[in-house]
Amino acid sequence: MRDFAYENAYLQSCAALEVEAAGKLGRELTNVEVAAIRNPGTLMMQESVGMTIYYATEPTKLATSLHDAGVGFEERRVEYCKRAVPFLEEQFGRPLNDPEREAIEGSQYVSDLMQLMVDLGSGDPAQKHAVLAKFTDITHEG
Repeated sequence: MRDFAYENAYLQSCAALEVEAAGKLGRELTNVEVAAIRNPGTLMMQESVGMTIYYATEPTKLATSLHDAGVGFEERRVEYCKRAVPFLEEQFGRPLNDPEREAIEGSQYVSDLMQLMVDLGSGDPAQKHAVLAKFTDITHEG
C-alpha cells in the first residue's frame, strides 16, 4: 500500500512557501504567484522556487520572479494533468467520463492533483468515487 509521503511533503512545502512568500511580499499572492509554488511538480524544482523566496530581499523582484516562474511552469502543469488521466483510469478500472477528464485536465495547480491522489489513498471503491466526484464538482464550480 502506498503512503503518499512524497505528495504530502510537496503539499506541506506548498503551504509553507505560500506563507513565506506572502509575508515577504506583504500581501496575498496572485494566482500566477501561487502557480509558481504549486506547479513545479517535483520537490527538487519547488526547492528552487523556495530558495528564491528565502533569499528575496526586495518584494518587487520577488513578485517578478514568482510571476515568471508561474508562467514558466504552465507546461509542467499541463503535462502533469495529462499524465494524471491514465493513472486515474487505471485506479478506477474504467475511462474517466467527460466531466472527470475536464476537471483533471483543467486543474489549475499540480498540487490539487497531488491532493486528489492523497485523498483517494487506499480507500474502498465507493470512497474513491466520492472523492473524484467531489473534485469534479469543486473544479467545475471554481
